[in-house]
Amino acid sequence: AVRSAAACLLGAAAAAMSEPAVTRQVLPVLASLRGDRDEECQRHAAEAFAAVGEAHPTESMTAHVAAQLDVLLELRGSKPGLTLAVVHALEGAGRCPGTPYCAHAARCLTAVARREIMAALGSGGTGDKDPAHRRALGEALFTSIQAVLGSDDGTQGLHAVLAPALQALLQDEHALDASE
Repeated sequence: AVRSAAACLLGAAAAAMSEPAVTRQVLPVLASLRGDRDEECQRHAAEAFAAVGEAHPTESMTAHVAAQLDVLLELRGSKPGLTLAVVHALEGAGRCPGTPYCAHAARCLTAVARREIMAALGSGGTGDKDPAHRRALGEALFTSIQAVLGSDDGTQGLHAVLAPALQALLQDEHALDASE
């Protein structure tokens, strides 16, 4: 619980810190929390990394944050709640229009949607077969995609990047309600 609280506080503190200070002081601690075996701590670390990306959406910080989020997404087989946490956290990228972080979020959301939904629909995949979890992931993906798309003025190419994610969502009857 203490480590989870530390992750939350570090993510919030990053907004008030300079990028070099975040790189030296926050990212190493968050990386160690990401390596924690406790899934709750890892979920909070994902949220904190996303907060760092929002606070400092530069190319170099996005590279650090993207690498950490990718590691967390690789744990999805044993901890599907992490994927959901990362997807929820990426919704904030919509508050950073035109930045490398927003572009990364679009690519990441598309990769997650395609991988998880296609794996769930295919046989023998690593995707979640539980309709309730697929619904929660579908809703989170849709909300995050909507936030990122809402930040695009048409010049960033995010619509083209996110189109495959939306197509994947529409293929899974459990991912979205037909009325959406």
